Parts: sequence; C-alpha cells; structure tokens
Amino acid sequence: MKTAAISFIALSLVAGAATTAAAAERLSDVAYLQAARCKGIAEGLGNVDTAAVTGLLKKEEVTRVSYIQQQGESEVRRGKRDAKRENNKAELTAELKGACAAYLG
Repeated sequence: MKTAAISFIALSLVAGAATTAAAAERLSDVAYLQAARCKGIAEGLGNVDTAAVTGLLKKEEVTRVSYIQQQGESEVRRGKRDAKRENNKAELTAELKGACAAYLG
C-alpha cells in the first residue's frame, strides 16, 4: 500500500511539472502582441525573414481569445504602417535587432 501511495505521489509530481513546463512555453498576451508587431515591422521593412515569427503566431493564436487575436492583427498592421514612414527606419531596425530578435529566430 505504501508503494502504491508513493508511486501515485511521484506520478502526480511529474504530471504537475509537465503541466508547468507546458504553461511556461506559452507566450503571455503581451509577448504575443509584441511578436505580432515585430512581424508587421519585418514585413513592412521587407528585408527580414518572417517565417519563424509567422509560425510562432500561428501556433500561439489557437490559445488566444478572439479579442487578443484581433489586437494581434492590429499590431501587424500598425507595424507595417510604421515601417512605411521614412523617419522611423532606423528606430524600427533597432527594434527588430533588439526586442524582436527573440521572435524572428
């Protein structure tokens, strides 16, 4: 009986650790929106491969409520719009190399 109880506790701990690890891999809503903006900037500037961030957003969007998905689409559009402005090129390039580097792979 003790062996069964110990085995049950051990399995519960392992299952709990796996659940925590899976939850840690999910982006927060703020990070999801930042990644969406990065995709828009990269597409707007046109000189960056967006395959990694596109794949990330597709994977992450299935766990988002519709409001956050809509905000993500807005962030992509805003990033593209910002990239079209001539006076923003240096600032946006710096953003791609800094905050966006993790999402662009």
